[in-house]
This record gives sequence, C-alpha cells and structure tokens, in this order.
Amino acid sequence: MIRQKVHGMITLKNNSKSFDERISNLRNKVMQNAITLRKKIKNGTLFKFKPFSLKQKKILTWWTDKSPVKDKNGEDLIIYVKFPKRRLYLKVWQINVGRIKLYLLDSDIDENTPEDREVTLRLYGGDQEMRIRQEIVLGMAGVNLLKNYLHLEPTVYHMNEGHSAFLILELIKNIIKGKKVSFEVAKDIASSKTVFTTHTPVPAGNDIFPIGLVEKYFKE
Repeated sequence: MIRQKVHGMITLKNNSKSFDERISNLRNKVMQNAITLRKKIKNGTLFKFKPFSLKQKKILTWWTDKSPVKDKNGEDLIIYVKFPKRRLYLKVWQINVGRIKLYLLDSDIDENTPEDREVTLRLYGGDQEMRIRQEIVLGMAGVNLLKNYLHLEPTVYHMNEGHSAFLILELIKNIIKGKKVSFEVAKDIASSKTVFTTHTPVPAGNDIFPIGLVEKYFKE
C-alpha cells in the first residue's frame, strides 16, 4: 500500500531498468502504482555511468532525459557528505517519470579527488570501503538532500535491502537535534517513519562491515 503524500527514499541503484533487475522490478512496480494512484513519491539513487554488459549499454540511453537540479541562485545544486578528513561533493540530477521525481547523486565532478569521483560510478563495485562510502551517500546524503535542500518532510522512507540503511542514523540525528529528545525516543520516532523490504534474506546478500571501518567513517 502506498500512503498519501509519501516521499520515499527507495533504495535505487541505477535507472528505470536497474543494473540489478530484481531491485528494478520492485522499484518500478512501486513507481507505477504511485502514478496510477496519483501518490507523491520522491526517489533517490546513486548516479552511475559504466555498464558491465551490452544490454546495460543500451539502458544508459535513458539518462538523456536528466536535468541538473538548481539551487536558489540558479546554479547547479551540489551537496556534500562528510568522509574522514574530507568532504565528498555530489551533484544532484532529476528525472521525471510521470508524476514521480527521481533524484540522482553524482560524485563524478571536479570538486572531488579521482578516487572519490568513482563512488557513484558502478553498482556493487569495489571493496568494502567503497561499499560503505556508497551506502553513506545513498542513505545519509539522500536524507540531507530531501530535508535541507528540497525542503521535503517524507512521511515514510522505504528501504529495499540494506543499501540505504544509514538513512536511519541520519534520521535519528535530525530528530535529536530538531526535537531535543533522547536517543531512545528519536530511535522510536525514526522506526515509525521507515519501512524495510528485502529480496535477499540470506547472509551473502547483506553487507557486514568491520568495526574498524565503521569507526573510521562514523567516529565523529
């Protein structure tokens, strides 16, 4: 069921025909139902360019309808997320799919180092450190984009798989700061605003990060 005025951060990993078609099928059904029922949904995804099959090369032609989101000064909107001893900058793009707005986060811009430009380049690519970077971008930068730049207050955040799970941490932080409540209260509020689904309920389908890596990116 899609509730009225739901602005969801769905765990997207590419476009309307995702590089992972199982994710794509679920996401497309949600988007199609939202259009049919005239519900409001905002989708967020990492922005990638490099395909790894001939079929995916054909899929990339879909990006021709994208347009950069502008800030209040009419410049391309660029947000950032904190990484250890640096910031990762992200250009924001938008694609309209019927009534649905799909926002894309792109790290392949001049403001970033060559290494950081690859964060949003490929689905399921790289080592664990690349994966945690991608999930911080999708979850935490995604919430930041909706709340602080697009000025949206989602009723529900939908996470498919754990790729955007760090959005819960960002929600808890924002609730503690905005409502002046304890962590336990903020956790309960965040729980009431999130929905989680999975199509891979096995250990191999879920990321487990070493504690040292988690401390590196979340110590502050």
